[in-house]
Amino acid sequence: MPTIPRPRILVVSSSARLQARIIDQLIERYELVGGRAAERLQNIALAVVDERDWLSSDTPKMPWPVVVVRTRGAGPLPTADASVRAEFEPEELTERIETHLALARLRQSAANKESALVDQAGRARERLTFLVSAAEKMANSVSLGETLGHLCGAAVPRLAQWCTITLRENGRLAPPVVAHESPAKVGLLEELGRLNFQEGDRRHPVHRALSSGRAEFVAKAPESFITRLGGSERHSELLRELGVGAFMCVPLRSRGKTLGAMMLGADAGWRPLCRTDLVLAEQLATRAGAAIERAQLHHKVEAELSERQRVETALLRQEADHTLILDTVRAMIWYKDAGNRVLRCNRAAAQSVGKPVSEIEGRRVEEFFPAARARAYHLNDLAVIASGQAKIGELEELKLRGGVKRWMQRDTLPYRNDLGAIVGVVVIAVDVTERKRAEDLAVAKERAEREFVANVSHEFRTPVAAIKGFAQTLRDGAWRDDAERTRFLNIIETNADRLDALVGDLLTMSKLEGSEPRASVATAVQRVALDCAAKLESRAKRKRLNVYVAVTRGLRVKMEPEHLAQALEHLLDNAIKFTPPGGWIRLGARASKRKVLIVVEDSGIGIPSTHLPRVFDRFFRVMKGAQPGSPGVGLHMVKKLVEAYGGSASVRSRLARGSAFRLTLPAAARRAPKK
Repeated sequence: MPTIPRPRILVVSSSARLQARIIDQLIERYELVGGRAAERLQNIALAVVDERDWLSSDTPKMPWPVVVVRTRGAGPLPTADASVRAEFEPEELTERIETHLALARLRQSAANKESALVDQAGRARERLTFLVSAAEKMANSVSLGETLGHLCGAAVPRLAQWCTITLRENGRLAPPVVAHESPAKVGLLEELGRLNFQEGDRRHPVHRALSSGRAEFVAKAPESFITRLGGSERHSELLRELGVGAFMCVPLRSRGKTLGAMMLGADAGWRPLCRTDLVLAEQLATRAGAAIERAQLHHKVEAELSERQRVETALLRQEADHTLILDTVRAMIWYKDAGNRVLRCNRAAAQSVGKPVSEIEGRRVEEFFPAARARAYHLNDLAVIASGQAKIGELEELKLRGGVKRWMQRDTLPYRNDLGAIVGVVVIAVDVTERKRAEDLAVAKERAEREFVANVSHEFRTPVAAIKGFAQTLRDGAWRDDAERTRFLNIIETNADRLDALVGDLLTMSKLEGSEPRASVATAVQRVALDCAAKLESRAKRKRLNVYVAVTRGLRVKMEPEHLAQALEHLLDNAIKFTPPGGWIRLGARASKRKVLIVVEDSGIGIPSTHLPRVFDRFFRVMKGAQPGSPGVGLHMVKKLVEAYGGSASVRSRLARGSAFRLTLPAAARRAPKK
C-alpha cells in the first residue's frame, strides 16, 4: 500500500531557540523545510514564522497558509491566516496547523475543481462555437458538393488529420469526398476511395456504419487492422503510406435514416484521438445529416425541375415541329372529337374558313360551316368512329361564291387515345380542283384525239377515194374523152392538194411540239399579210366577203417569213370558213412596246364562251363536221408557231358577233430607209 506523503511545513524564525523548539514539536508528523528563501520553494503546505522580518502590513499574501508566532500583546497581522501566542502550548500549535492544513486542502480542492470546471466550460463553449459555426455554414449551403466541402473543412484539422465522406444514393455508394491536412496526400485518399468504391468490401468500416448506424473508434490501429482493412496489395500500400494510426467512423443520419458515413483518421505522429473527439464528431455528424438531406432534397428538386423543364422544352419543340409540319402541308387537316368539336387544325384548314387557328380550336364545326354540311360531316365522322374503318378518297364538289366550283378529296381516319379507344377522327382534305380539271382535260383530250383520228381518217379517205375513183374511171376508158379527162384530172389534182395541205399541217404541228424559241430573221409584216390576202382572195370573193389589210409599213417581226405566212393563212382561212356571205374580214398590225400586235378580225358566227379556253388545243374543233378538210390542228399549230418565236396567241369572241385572234410577236429593228 503506497505511503501518503507528509505535508511540507516551512518553519522560519529570527529566533533560533524558538525555531528549534517548533521543529522539535513538529518533526515527527511533518516534513520540515528550513531556509529564508521561502518564496522559491515549491509544494509548501504551511509556513510557521514569527512576526519579525517576515510579516508586516505590506507583505504580499503567501501562496500557502501561514501560522504566525507572535509576541505577547501584539495584534493580528492582516496577511496572516492564523496566529498563536508566543507563549504557546504544543497542542495548540499542532491543532492550529492541522486546522489550517485541512483548510488548505479544502481550498486547493475547491481551486482545482473550479479550474477544472472553468476548463470544461471553456472546452464546451469552444465545441459549441465550433458546432454552431459548422452547422451555420452547412445550413447556408444548398449545393450538396458545397455542404460536403464545409463538413470536410470543419473536420480537418479540428477533429482529425484527414477525412472521407461517403454517401449512399439510390442504394449505391457514391465516390467519396476527401480532405487532408496536407494537400500532397489528397491524391492518396482519392485513390483509396476509388478502390473502396470498386471493391465494395462489406468489412470496411463505412459499410459497417451504414448497416448498423453506430459509430466506431480505434485509438491506435495495429498493423493487423491495416492488413484486414486493405482489400488488395495496393489498398494496404495506400493505407500504410497514408499512415492510419487512429481512426473513427461516424454514420451521417437524419430522421432515423442513415445517409452515409464520415471516416476520420490520423497517423501515429499526430495528436492522439480520444473519446471526446468521437463525441464531437458524432455531434457534428448529427448536424451534417440534416444539412446533407436538405441539400439532397434541393438537388433532387432541382434535378426534377431541370428534367421537367427539359421535357417541357422538348414537348414545346416537338409541338413546334408538328405545327411547322402541319402548317407546311397544303392539305387541310382537322382533329375532331365525337361531339364534332375541333381539337386541332393546321393553318391551311384555318385559312379555308377565314379564321386564325386560335379561334377555331376548341369550337364546334357548326360555327364555321353551313348547318347541312356540318351535319353531313358529323354523320360521316360518327360512322368512322363506330366502325373503326377509315374512309379514303371521298370526293366532294363545293360551289363557292360567284358560282366557282371546287373539288375536295377527303380522307377520314379514326383517332385513338393512349388506351387505344377511338375518341374522334382525323380529316385530311385536299383541294383537287386542278387535278380534277386536268383529268377532265385529259379525258377530253383523249376523246379529241380519238375524234382527230376519225377526222383525219375521214379527211384522208375522202380525197383518196376521189383520186382512186376518178383514176379508175380514166383507166376504164374515160381518158379518151378530152373534156372528161381534163375534168377528172383537175379533180384528182385538187384532192391531191388537199392531201398535201393536210399532211403539211400535221408535219408542221409535229415539228413544233416541244420546240424551243429560236432566233430568226426580220420579216416585213406588211408584205406577208398582203401575200396571204391575195392568196385567199378568190375564196373570199366566192362568198362575197370584204377583206381589209391595214398593216403599218415598216413593221418587222423576229419570225421566219414562211412561218408567219402559215399562221396568217390559217387565221384568214378560218375567218373565211366561219363568216357568212356578205361579211367582212380585217387583218391589221401595229407596234406595241417592243412587240408587234397582229389582229385578224371577222364578223363571223363567233365562238361560245365555254369553248374559248380550248380553242388553241390540239384536235379541238368548235364546229364539228361544219367544214371539211380541218381535223382541228390549225389554231393549235398557229399557237405553237408563235410561241416558238417567243410570242403568244389569244382570242376574243362573242356568238353571232364575230371573233378577233391576236398574235403578239417580238419586234425586229426597222430597216433604215434608202437614200
